[in-house]
Amino acid sequence: MNNLLDKPNVRLSIGLASQHPGIVLLADKAECTGGREVIHNMLIDMLNELRKEKPTWHFVINKINSFDIPGVHLIGSFDIEYQGGILGTVNITARRSGYSYVNVYAISNDRIEKSYERNSDYKTQDLKRAVARIRKTFFPITPLENLAEAMKGARTQAQQLSWDAGGELESKKNSVEKLAKEFIVGVGWPLFLEYVHSDSISPAERKKILDNLTVQVELQERKDAITKIHDAVDGNECTIVIRTAHENYIVCGMGRQDYVFKTDAELDEGMRMKLGLLKLVDKGALISDVGIRVNETTFALTNEVQ
Repeated sequence: MNNLLDKPNVRLSIGLASQHPGIVLLADKAECTGGREVIHNMLIDMLNELRKEKPTWHFVINKINSFDIPGVHLIGSFDIEYQGGILGTVNITARRSGYSYVNVYAISNDRIEKSYERNSDYKTQDLKRAVARIRKTFFPITPLENLAEAMKGARTQAQQLSWDAGGELESKKNSVEKLAKEFIVGVGWPLFLEYVHSDSISPAERKKILDNLTVQVELQERKDAITKIHDAVDGNECTIVIRTAHENYIVCGMGRQDYVFKTDAELDEGMRMKLGLLKLVDKGALISDVGIRVNETTFALTNEVQ
């Protein structure tokens, strides 16, 4: 039985050699009885082609499979080495073909990976195509490729440093600004109002600040009202009322399914009052402690228990 490891340019990887000292790696094709034998035979075909064409290359077996004969193993995958550097890897993988799967060559290295957006390897079932792709892409990295990779790395690193520095700066600024705001709205607020009413600013600037403060109070009140109604709707603590024809209504608690039909006269006074207020506003409008007019015929009323 020929041992593939007797060939001068074929060896096991350092890890495999330490784990399996003195093993025999089948140099010939195996009788196909399973998937491991198919993989081995495809890789033997590849090795035979490459060893003839590239006698200066070294083939480093990085994966082996067991065989029926004790102490004998089959090839599972190999790297191609040249002048101390790895040019790439040859593997076998399964690819879908119709309703089944077929074994294909999977050729990979950095150069191939960069040329594909989705896949990191080149796959083909055809031995000649696989060898042609290896011939085209398996050669030492050129100085221009090294430079391009170095430039890309420099840009990436510079960008990351910029992001990190900016993030750290923003973190410190936000911390100081938070403390400053706490001071201003706390013990510093009377000092600020005293400054606004002093002669240190112009009448126009004073008016602008005071107007903004007035509007801010109004907006805060509106926001609080919206938050209260939002919480009521979100927490199923309101009543949905839908107006139908002839001023009849469908009434249902939010999140429930046990609705009832009511006429205008059957609505309780509180609900009728809230509906009357909401009918005066545009759809999408809100009235504090009353509800929302969802659209022309739908209303969400707060604090109504049916």
